Amino acid sequence: MLISQNNNYQQPTFSSSSPAKRKAYDICRRVMNEFPIIYSETRLLKFQTNKKSKSFNKIIGFSSDLTENFRDYYDVENKNKYYTREILGLKKHKAGNCQEYSDTTYMALKINGYQDVKQLWLYAYNPKRNSLRDLDHVVTGIDFKIPSDYKYTEYDPIYMSPQYRIYPQNNSIVVDSWGGFVEYGKNLKNKYNSKDLLLGLLKNVQRTSLLKDDEELCFVPIKPKYSMPDDMISFFKNLFPKLLLSNKPSTPSPEILDVEIQGIGIKSSKIKKLKKDYQLTPNALK
Repeated sequence: MLISQNNNYQQPTFSSSSPAKRKAYDICRRVMNEFPIIYSETRLLKFQTNKKSKSFNKIIGFSSDLTENFRDYYDVENKNKYYTREILGLKKHKAGNCQEYSDTTYMALKINGYQDVKQLWLYAYNPKRNSLRDLDHVVTGIDFKIPSDYKYTEYDPIYMSPQYRIYPQNNSIVVDSWGGFVEYGKNLKNKYNSKDLLLGLLKNVQRTSLLKDDEELCFVPIKPKYSMPDDMISFFKNLFPKLLLSNKPSTPSPEILDVEIQGIGIKSSKIKKLKKDYQLTPNALK
């Protein structure tokens, strides 16, 4: 079984007349059009009816290993090299999950002039136990205010203390390009409890809702120093004019992007080996 790019594309959902939400939705749509992800284990798992297929399981395994190899490739200490490899590699390989989409959405919002943009881990908070449960998902937030005395965590997100949680304000918007939607932060509970999103977020866990009855949705902001440097924004702005809400005549031709992508990414020999390991033909999934 082969899953084509068109079959894997998910049109962003939108159902509000809010101008702020419409604008963010347009950017989300542009991100998904410019960076269609084919090889995403979590997104593929939403094809619930195919989970028992042997060929489908091969594609799941290949997508997971390809994403891990891609992350090993771009995970370097130099931040400019990190984001160049990640964003251009995402364009080339079409492999990744919520982390790659969150970084790309952050970039797209920044090149469109947004100032208050944050990347946020998603958590479930249990008030009775005063405990956080990691939901293993990253989103991009607009207008999420951080308390003036807030101290960012240095710990692994899996072992997060409740003291680091924050909540959205009335105008806070979440852009989830992985999930394909834009929503006000205060309205997210029902969105994330929908069956379509659950299949990817929960993977093989069988549950009827992402949040338990005694839990509430909250966020933990990622430390700003880990976000894309400001000097990278203009670089990507010139490379990806289709992400701009107002294109200018001086934007470069697609050939410039093709030149930048040359030499970027995982070695073709490695990808061929991965396909062989999963008994996929060399021309499969192109």
